[in-house]
Amino acid sequence: MLFEKTKTLSRASMSDEDLIKSYKYTDDKAAFSELYQRYRHLVFGVCLKYLEDHFKSEDVTMQIFEGLLTNPPGEEVISFRAWVYKLTYNECIGLLRKERSRGNILENFKINEKKSEKFMENEGLTRLISTDDDVEDEYSISDAMKQLSKQQRICIKLFYEKRKSYKQIATELGINEKSVKSALQNGKRNLKLLLEPNSGQADSMEQ
Repeated sequence: MLFEKTKTLSRASMSDEDLIKSYKYTDDKAAFSELYQRYRHLVFGVCLKYLEDHFKSEDVTMQIFEGLLTNPPGEEVISFRAWVYKLTYNECIGLLRKERSRGNILENFKINEKKSEKFMENEGLTRLISTDDDVEDEYSISDAMKQLSKQQRICIKLFYEKRKSYKQIATELGINEKSVKSALQNGKRNLKLLLEPNSGQADSMEQ
């Protein structure tokens, strides 16, 4: 008991850099716990400053420490405090950029659709697909397209990019026009779900 208490006191007096080395090279969980106690409030505070959302800040804080558990920094870290601050900042900025880009893509999608005539809904999506390479985003239209069913993906490509009619697509794929229309409608709906930031609805996509 006295030995364990002495070890605890010893870790409390260790520098951040020595604690991370102790955990990295000897798998000293108590050393990691000490670092967590020292920096969880700092990390959460930085997250809250940039994300301005309590729950998102909690999630990112846990992700950062979970990442440290599996991949602690090495000898290149001179100041753990500065390193973990920069890591937290980068995580927050990356998340904000990703959400902002997703939001912009979805907003453009909605605006373009409103401008389209009733039976020319391909114009809005075509403009987004054709300019997709200009969007600096980790999750773009192309990424979302990959998550659609094969039939939805093919129908969208043929209709929105190749400008083929329902009848032409039906003939090419060997299906009826009703199936083509259904694939297009569900594909568009699913794209909106996938591009909606934090919608949590992608799992309920229609096939």
